[in-house]
Amino acid sequence: MLDFDQSLRLNPKSADALYARGTLRCKLKDYLGSLQDLDNSILLNPLSAAAFHNRGSTHARCGNLTETMNDYMEAIRLDPKFVDAYVGLGIERHKLLDFSGALCEFDHALILEPDHVNARVSKALLLAVVDDNALFDAKQAKELAETALQLQPENVYALNAQACALAALGEFAAAIELETRAMLDKDWVQDQDIDGGACSRERIAVWETGALWRPILDKRVK
Repeated sequence: MLDFDQSLRLNPKSADALYARGTLRCKLKDYLGSLQDLDNSILLNPLSAAAFHNRGSTHARCGNLTETMNDYMEAIRLDPKFVDAYVGLGIERHKLLDFSGALCEFDHALILEPDHVNARVSKALLLAVVDDNALFDAKQAKELAETALQLQPENVYALNAQACALAALGEFAAAIELETRAMLDKDWVQDQDIDGGACSRERIAVWETGALWRPILDKRVK
């Protein structure tokens, strides 16, 4: 952070330094500071797809749904091959119950990058928990999650997606075992997003009854 501060003292109009500091501030959960830096970076360089994407990610953490989607869509307009923006947009569509739209975004990301772990995880989670028989696909969800775990064995979000897929297949004991392992990640347990662990105990409690867990999406959308 100090390096970026020094760079900005020397050149207050450095879009790159503002972008870098804003991105770091988001990781440090200084969301207001992150948005301020990314706003200023975009003012200086309105053609930066990465800046729009990262500002969208910060807005997502703040629950600012409209701003999140607008920024992701602008990132895609500027760079139609920006895979992470498609994934982020898909997650927001999932929250809005636009399941078909979300799957289209995830599929677009996977066409561009077939081994993109977050795209595989996000699609797997949707297919495993969606309350729509036309889209529900536990088998494909399991395959997607398994591949994501092969690519990144320590990815707790992939582990959770695999747990949800197993539960969707009726393998509740195995699902609970994986979800319990995922809960060892303290950061993930505090994540209140749709793929986070804040609802992990709720998921396990539902699975223990032999029922499928469905996210209560309207409680997560502001």
